[in-house]
Parts: sequence; structure tokens; C-alpha cells
Amino acid sequence: ESFEESYTYKIENGISLFKKNLKNE
Repeated sequence: ESFEESYTYKIENGISLFKKNLKNE
């Protein structure tokens, strides 16, 4: 339940979503 872990997870998830959006356009 580390803040750093959830922060890192959110960043990585955001990056993967961003890459998916780039591929779709």
C-alpha cells in the first residue's frame, strides 16, 4: 500500500493508454 507503488502504477498505466491512443489515430 505504498504511495510510490500506486503512483508508479498510475504513470505506467497512463503511458500505455497514451501509446494505445497514438496507435489508434
